[in-house]
This record gives sequence, structure tokens and C-alpha cells, in this order.
Amino acid sequence: LKPEDIKIYTEPVPDGVECNVFSVLPAGSETLIYLAKDELTLLAKVIGEANYQIDSKVWISFPPDKVNVYDKSTGRLVSRSTETPVLI
Repeated sequence: LKPEDIKIYTEPVPDGVECNVFSVLPAGSETLIYLAKDELTLLAKVIGEANYQIDSKVWISFPPDKVNVYDKSTGRLVSRSTETPVLI
């Protein structure tokens, strides 16, 4: 998942994941936003200026087909399946 694939919303959205804003870093023509969800930290990139308050709640969404999964033991990319995964 690339930082530019993450969309940030200030209100709940369907299938959105609630996160807290950890850091906001203006970087010239873009803004880098670090987000925290439990033990996980994500980086989102927004073109232009973005004003989010530290520790504020936001919701994120991203295209599932943009997520890469790696095998923890080998570090290799797990190939995508055309079948829908079954969750138990």
C-alpha cells in the first residue's frame, strides 16, 4: 500500500478504518500524515496542504487491490488469488 493510496476522511465512511492523527508534516507540494491504529502506524500522503489536529480521529479507506501481502518468514510477496478469501 502506497501512502498516496490512503484516503483520509474527517467523518466515518462505509468500510472506513478509524485512526488517530499522530503527526502532520508539510513537505512542499504535499503533506505527510502519520496515522496510528492500535500498534500500527501508517503514512498517508496528501497533495497540497492538509490541516489535521494531532490526536484527532480520522477515518481512512484504500483500494484493497493496492495492498501487498508478504510472507513473514521469507519476505516474498504473496501472489494475489482471483478467489475471494474465506474468513473463519
